[in-house]
Amino acid sequence: MKKMLNIVIVLVLVASLTPLALADETEDTQEEIEADAETQEELEIMNDQTGAYIRLLQLEKAITKNIIKGDEVISVLKEAEYNTTELEAILAELELLKEEVQSADPNSTDAVQIFVDLKSDAVELTKDFREALNELLDEQTIESLRERIREMVCEQVQNLSTKIQNQIRQFNRNQLHRIYGIFGETNNSLLNEYQN
Repeated sequence: MKKMLNIVIVLVLVASLTPLALADETEDTQEEIEADAETQEELEIMNDQTGAYIRLLQLEKAITKNIIKGDEVISVLKEAEYNTTELEAILAELELLKEEVQSADPNSTDAVQIFVDLKSDAVELTKDFREALNELLDEQTIESLRERIREMVCEQVQNLSTKIQNQIRQFNRNQLHRIYGIFGETNNSLLNEYQN
């Protein structure tokens, strides 16, 4: 029991010091890559292959949600005989961006820069779509569309959510394995139990 308590105390100590060590490593990265504060926070786990893969999956999920929403909006607008050419063009660009995200290599040496660029493009395209939509519809119509779309999105992104959750578990398992390695112990049963 005492040994376990000592391990927990050391783990807490190591966990509290890890961000300081990571901060030193990421200072160089922060100088090279310009991104907003939220993106900078997201980049912290990209030092690890699994972490980079998680971020790319999360970006793919966000883009997929926006594509689903956009498709539904366009179909409703077409039924009402609105001109949707501009919205369709933006959605086509989002589809291409999604393909780029899917083909991005989390092992690449410039994976962080690729992620930042892809996320920036996704945010910009989403903003363009929203602005174009606001020019076509009033706020009340947009709100009724949101309610209709919300249910559809949940069903279609569930698969990506599951993938992301599994990768996060793998990432955390790897981190736990590294911490055990520092102590010269490996408790595979605990690691496997955590993974499942």
